[in-house]
Amino acid sequence: MNRKQTQALIAVLGGPAALAAALTEATGEPITSQALSQWGRVPVRWVLPIERISLGKFTRYDIREDVYGVAPVSKGNKAA
Repeated sequence: MNRKQTQALIAVLGGPAALAAALTEATGEPITSQALSQWGRVPVRWVLPIERISLGKFTRYDIREDVYGVAPVSKGNKAA
């Protein structure tokens, strides 16, 4: 994700304050809304918590393809 996509992700998940609160609650690690607002790209340590908070709407593969690669294709989704 680029900066624009990252900021859109934050907005969809309730904005910087809501996401910061959710991440702090989910991980026990404090993060501020100001820090989130400065993200150009989601730091790797926050990818999996965001995936959980978003209930899979944003996957690790969407958020950081450079780290996690392309999403695997399940056998049920393969073309015949």
